[in-house]
Amino acid sequence: MVQSPLVAETNPKERAEAEADVKNRIQQFLDLYRFLPVEHKAQLQGAVDAYCEGQDKRTRELYKALFAAARDGKGPGEALSGLMQADPGIQTDASGT
Repeated sequence: MVQSPLVAETNPKERAEAEADVKNRIQQFLDLYRFLPVEHKAQLQGAVDAYCEGQDKRTRELYKALFAAARDGKGPGEALSGLMQADPGIQTDASGT
Protein backbone atom coordinates (compact mmCIF):
# COMPACT_ATOMS: atom_id res chain seq x y z
CA MET A 1 0.00 0.00 0.00
CA VAL A 2 1.38 3.41 -0.98
CA GLN A 3 1.28 6.04 1.74
CA SER A 4 0.72 9.74 1.28
CA PRO A 5 3.96 11.74 1.23
CA LEU A 6 2.50 13.86 4.04
CA VAL A 7 2.55 11.36 6.88
CA ALA A 8 3.71 12.08 10.39
CA GLU A 9 6.63 9.65 10.11
CA THR A 10 8.33 11.75 7.41
CA ASN A 11 11.28 13.79 8.61
CA PRO A 12 10.64 17.57 8.81
CA LYS A 13 12.66 18.48 5.70
CA GLU A 14 11.02 15.79 3.55
CA ARG A 15 7.64 16.71 4.98
CA ALA A 16 8.11 20.41 4.12
CA GLU A 17 9.28 19.53 0.59
CA ALA A 18 6.35 17.16 0.06
CA GLU A 19 3.87 19.73 1.37
CA ALA A 20 5.32 22.42 -0.90
CA ASP A 21 5.11 20.05 -3.88
CA VAL A 22 1.47 19.18 -3.13
CA LYS A 23 0.53 22.85 -2.69
CA ASN A 24 2.30 23.68 -5.97
CA ARG A 25 0.38 20.97 -7.82
CA ILE A 26 -2.89 22.13 -6.27
CA GLN A 27 -2.08 25.73 -7.25
CA GLN A 28 -1.42 24.64 -10.84
CA PHE A 29 -4.81 22.93 -10.97
CA LEU A 30 -6.59 25.91 -9.40
CA ASP A 31 -4.93 28.31 -11.85
CA LEU A 32 -5.90 26.21 -14.87
CA TYR A 33 -9.44 25.67 -13.61
CA ARG A 34 -9.96 29.38 -13.02
CA PHE A 35 -9.30 30.20 -16.69
CA LEU A 36 -11.40 27.43 -18.23
CA PRO A 37 -14.60 28.53 -19.94
CA VAL A 38 -17.74 27.36 -18.13
CA GLU A 39 -18.51 24.69 -20.72
CA HIS A 40 -15.00 23.25 -20.39
CA LYS A 41 -15.31 23.18 -16.62
CA ALA A 42 -18.49 21.14 -17.04
CA GLN A 43 -16.73 18.78 -19.46
CA LEU A 44 -13.80 18.36 -17.09
CA GLN A 45 -16.13 17.72 -14.17
CA GLY A 46 -18.00 15.12 -16.24
CA ALA A 47 -14.77 13.38 -17.25
CA VAL A 48 -13.53 13.30 -13.66
CA ASP A 49 -16.90 12.06 -12.42
CA ALA A 50 -16.78 9.24 -14.99
CA TYR A 51 -13.23 8.38 -13.92
CA CYS A 52 -14.22 8.40 -10.25
CA GLU A 53 -17.06 5.92 -10.80
CA GLY A 54 -14.48 3.13 -10.94
CA GLN A 55 -12.43 4.44 -8.02
CA ASP A 56 -12.63 3.92 -4.28
CA LYS A 57 -14.54 6.24 -1.96
CA ARG A 58 -11.35 7.99 -0.80
CA THR A 59 -10.40 8.94 -4.36
CA ARG A 60 -13.91 10.18 -5.12
CA GLU A 61 -13.96 12.31 -1.97
CA LEU A 62 -10.53 13.81 -2.70
CA TYR A 63 -11.54 14.82 -6.23
CA LYS A 64 -14.83 16.19 -4.91
CA ALA A 65 -12.95 18.33 -2.36
CA LEU A 66 -10.46 19.56 -4.98
CA PHE A 67 -13.22 20.62 -7.38
CA ALA A 68 -15.17 22.28 -4.56
CA ALA A 69 -12.09 24.34 -3.68
CA ALA A 70 -11.64 25.30 -7.33
CA ARG A 71 -15.30 26.31 -7.73
CA ASP A 72 -15.16 28.34 -4.51
CA GLY A 73 -11.98 30.18 -5.56
CA LYS A 74 -9.93 28.87 -2.64
CA GLY A 75 -6.15 29.06 -2.41
CA PRO A 76 -3.87 26.01 -2.29
CA GLY A 77 -3.69 25.92 1.52
CA GLU A 78 -7.47 26.06 1.83
CA ALA A 79 -7.80 23.41 -0.86
CA LEU A 80 -5.32 21.20 1.01
CA SER A 81 -7.35 21.70 4.20
CA GLY A 82 -10.45 20.54 2.29
CA LEU A 83 -8.55 17.49 1.07
CA MET A 84 -7.49 16.76 4.65
CA GLN A 85 -11.13 16.91 5.75
CA ALA A 86 -12.05 14.50 2.95
CA ASP A 87 -9.21 12.18 3.98
CA PRO A 88 -8.19 12.53 7.63
CA GLY A 89 -5.23 10.24 6.87
CA ILE A 90 -3.49 13.16 5.22
CA GLN A 91 -1.45 14.86 7.92
CA THR A 92 0.24 18.20 7.38
CA ASP A 93 0.76 21.62 8.88
CA ALA A 94 -1.09 23.32 6.00
CA SER A 95 -1.89 26.96 6.42
CA GLY A 96 -5.05 28.45 5.04
CA THR A 97 -3.27 30.31 2.25
